[in-house]
Amino acid sequence: MSRNVGGYLVELLAKNGIDTVFGIPGVHNLELYRGLTASTLRHVLVRHEQGAGFAADGFARLSGRPAAAFVISGPGLTNIMTAVAQSYSDSVPLLVVASAPVSASFAKQWGVLHELCDQAALAAGVFGIARSARSAEDVRDHLKLCLASFRTGRPRPAYLEIPLDVLAQPTALQAQPFADVALLPQSSVDRIDAAVHLLDGATHPLIIAGGGARGAAAELRRLVETLDCPLVTTTAGKGVIPESHPANLGVSLSYAAIQQLIADADVVLAVGTELSETDLIFTTRLPIGGRLIRIDVDPAKLSDHYAAEVCVWSDACAALGCINQVLAGRLHDAPARTGWLTRLGGIAEMRSCIESGLSSKERAQGRALGAIKRALLRTAWCSAT
Repeated sequence: MSRNVGGYLVELLAKNGIDTVFGIPGVHNLELYRGLTASTLRHVLVRHEQGAGFAADGFARLSGRPAAAFVISGPGLTNIMTAVAQSYSDSVPLLVVASAPVSASFAKQWGVLHELCDQAALAAGVFGIARSARSAEDVRDHLKLCLASFRTGRPRPAYLEIPLDVLAQPTALQAQPFADVALLPQSSVDRIDAAVHLLDGATHPLIIAGGGARGAAAELRRLVETLDCPLVTTTAGKGVIPESHPANLGVSLSYAAIQQLIADADVVLAVGTELSETDLIFTTRLPIGGRLIRIDVDPAKLSDHYAAEVCVWSDACAALGCINQVLAGRLHDAPARTGWLTRLGGIAEMRSCIESGLSSKERAQGRALGAIKRALLRTAWCSAT
């Protein structure tokens, strides 16, 4: 079967787990859109490339699956880069496929439409990985690398550009699923044992969960309940376990009462979080007075300005699963643990303390958000029934 490279790329996406594409058709990416007409992929039309990026970002966060965006060369790429930068910061698996001027014009400064000095180099400054294809084989190999990057470490947005002449080239290559590659780091037994030793001996443990814990909800909840300890999330980790859970203090790192709680903890476990300034808002550093354990798939986070006593380089789900397993062995046949959360009287008092310190403006904003949430829940319930 022969069709052009634009259609081949769409088939590759469909074969490899991409089911939704956001974008705008334009003169420079029509071959991609012609490919979509013969595909089962869902396309979401937007009014601006930045909207395509943010919509794809939101889709990936909510679904837990990578999303793709199609943009034209030049301004299509530059328009989407703001959204891409946010995806990079929050480790969101976003794939951007862009057209590029014809290959023969690269670096020639001919003045072709949407010409940039080096479009791929511009993308490389914002994306985790950026590749430029010069053939159908390149499209296949570069796309495989882009998609694999979402599953072999900290996910970052990925970029693939295809020149106009390459998009239009016929190809008989068959679209096949890529081999499943899951090379997330797995921590050593001694690191897990060291983490369990600190957690099991803690009298005031506390867990901070970030976006890197999103795929470990069940294991995180099990650990929180085993330790009977408070849980605080970053913005990226919001909802990793239900906000209604009796241990969940939610996105509250910026509040003085929570920072004092963290200062009082004798062991803090930070899972999949940078503990960044954007999570803290009013300060650049948390007052961690106790011993710190960090679990992160990004080794750079284990050696930054929050030096941890125990560093666990691992996927969050795998590491928390091992910790839970070892703890369960130690606590076998033991009565349920009464921990710091119970002694604190639960989180109601802490939430009340936070709310009492809110300004009238913040209270009004809270009521407005509450009304929106209730309305959305009613709409969702009505739609379901």
